[in-house]
Amino acid sequence: MKIAYILPRVDFFSRGYGGCTSHANGFVTGCIKNDVNVDVYSGPDFDKLYKDLANNSSVQYTIGRSRFFPLFILFLMFELIKRKNEYDIVIVRYSFLAAPLISCILRLAKIDFIYEVNSFGYQQISKQSKLKNIFKKIESIFAGFSKVNIYVSETLSRKLSFTNRSYIMPNAGPEYYLGDDIILQGVKDNAIDLVFLGRTHSYYDFPTIENAIKNSERKVVLHIYGEDGVDTETTRYYGQYDIAELSKSLYVSKNTILILPYKKGTIAEIGSPTKLFDYFSLGLPILSTKVGQINDLYSDDIFFYENSSELVSLLESWNLKIDIGRRKDWYLSNHTWSSRVREFLDSDGNS
Repeated sequence: MKIAYILPRVDFFSRGYGGCTSHANGFVTGCIKNDVNVDVYSGPDFDKLYKDLANNSSVQYTIGRSRFFPLFILFLMFELIKRKNEYDIVIVRYSFLAAPLISCILRLAKIDFIYEVNSFGYQQISKQSKLKNIFKKIESIFAGFSKVNIYVSETLSRKLSFTNRSYIMPNAGPEYYLGDDIILQGVKDNAIDLVFLGRTHSYYDFPTIENAIKNSERKVVLHIYGEDGVDTETTRYYGQYDIAELSKSLYVSKNTILILPYKKGTIAEIGSPTKLFDYFSLGLPILSTKVGQINDLYSDDIFFYENSSELVSLLESWNLKIDIGRRKDWYLSNHTWSSRVREFLDSDGNS
């Protein structure tokens, strides 16, 4: 089997690592693990960002030869049409700017394709306005040109109504269980260590955590990996990290807890954060607000809080016996990229 995977941004890879590139890397890796060949069509630097993947014999890489966006899209479409008979499936990452051009070209070329939808353009406009309504109407037309739309969450799939079919494919995590690398160590001063992985974006609610730490009678320290900052008595910053290396060096005791402080009314309600699956792969307990996809993918050892007082209660009474290997089979069977791709190929979503 062979898949064409179109990522229609000139700077898709040249911007560096992020959620979008992590998703693309994961999907391509999942295809390879399932003996599927992939042709990636996008902008430059895929081979710099993911060198091993680009050098894999199952992957070919076509670069748009212009930085002028319309010409960039036209070049990718020209190359795709030349080779259309090679592909069993054509998947296009949905982009509001690219959708009108791509939808029309592929429709005229009689190429069936699938849109991979992580969000709609109108959702980037925060307030209700005429522009937001115009975007929404445009997207309700062009995002319906595909034979199937792949959505990262059930919530996102309900945002616009289309006549084409939908398939839910959440993000996923590493191909191995990072919890295997963790060594459980002794507790320091009966303190709670909250661990957050990633950047502190606006869709996270850190003030609630800060208030809980301040009001807790038990010592609590927040460790932030992925961002630089000034250390305080209750907050430590560790800068950029490689999660595979982090799992080998992270100090973990029975009082170490991962935290997901998603904020209501933000994009976190419709997305599928890669962070969630990285957390699953570590096998540690998770504290989370009840926002977003974590409700759909609930597992053992996830503890929810609604506000600062509930978080304080959880922290002060924390006395959980950790079994890091408990989630291993569940994670490897359900939440790696190879399992995601396998489920998709076995479903009718690709036919």
